[in-house]
Amino acid sequence: MKIRQGFVSNSSSSSFVALGFRIKDGEEPYRELAVALGKEEEFNASIKKNTEDYNYDIEDAEREAFCYDIGIKEEFGVRILAGSEDGVGDKTVIAYMVAETDSYSGGDFDGDGEIALDDGNVGYSTLQTLQEAVGGDEEIKIYYGTRCC
Repeated sequence: MKIRQGFVSNSSSSSFVALGFRIKDGEEPYRELAVALGKEEEFNASIKKNTEDYNYDIEDAEREAFCYDIGIKEEFGVRILAGSEDGVGDKTVIAYMVAETDSYSGGDFDGDGEIALDDGNVGYSTLQTLQEAVGGDEEIKIYYGTRCC
């Protein structure tokens, strides 16, 4: 059997620009983030469903709840990017996606625009709240790259 390593030409990718802050590698503060965003009730219900109905262990149930079930990405534009497949090298970053495009859309960002990087920006303010919730001490930065999707 042949195993291909490295870039696979038929895989999907996404280019992005995000505001974010780095957290410790291996840290998965899903509960703290859900609570900080006011989604604790939905988070707990999702964990209960995933552990009872699908027999997930607690770590997988928390990841599934935060990343997919309770609408964090859709409602707040927040994701946890981890490693080179997510376009952040060897880091783990809590990120607010400013702009993103995928290979299906021809690789163009949706239009143009600008973003103020201060306390008045919704993404920046959301990240400050999340940073306080997880005790992060890294500064909020702009991250950009290409990630697998």
